[in-house]
Formats: sequence, structure tokens, C-alpha cells
Amino acid sequence: MDQLKSNRVKLEFIEPASDRKGQKVAKASQCEVLSESKKWGNALVGYVFGDAPELASLEDFIALNWKEYGKVKLHWLEDQPGVFVFVFESFDYGEQILGRDP
Repeated sequence: MDQLKSNRVKLEFIEPASDRKGQKVAKASQCEVLSESKKWGNALVGYVFGDAPELASLEDFIALNWKEYGKVKLHWLEDQPGVFVFVFESFDYGEQILGRDP
């Protein structure tokens, strides 16, 4: 299935810094923000209620229903069953998917 690439993703918690008032703040360099924006800017996050589907079933759904949107990278979160990230080749493809009926 050359249209689809699946990856398991593990989220890691990074303790936020505190400002002078003790408020928690997230800090990232402009370079980090730009890099991650390029990586995830064409992504949609999906959640499946109930039992998480078999990965093969989700891959089949993408191959059958989203083939006109080019290659779709499928990521899933190890510690969050049912949460999936779909990365499209372009931002417009993700927008078109959002505008479609289920």
C-alpha cells in the first residue's frame, strides 16, 4: 500500500517554564515552531469513539475513500487508543476532507 504510511507516535511531556509571577509558560524557539509547523501543518487529528479500530481497517478506509487526496501518513498515539493523526500532502486536502460527508 504505497499510498499510506503508518507510524506510531509517542507524546512526551515537557515541563513548562515559569515566568516571574510563577505562571506556567511554554517556550519554544522560532526555529522549533517553524519546523513543527511544516511537519504538522497539513495534519488532522481524529478520534474514534468506542473500541479503537484495527489499524488495517483504518488503512483500508483511507485507501478506498481518500485516494484522490494523494499519500496520507497515518500516525497513532501509543498511550491514547482511538486517537489518530492524518497528515496530507497539502493543507487543502485536509480542508476538503473536513468539508465532506462522513
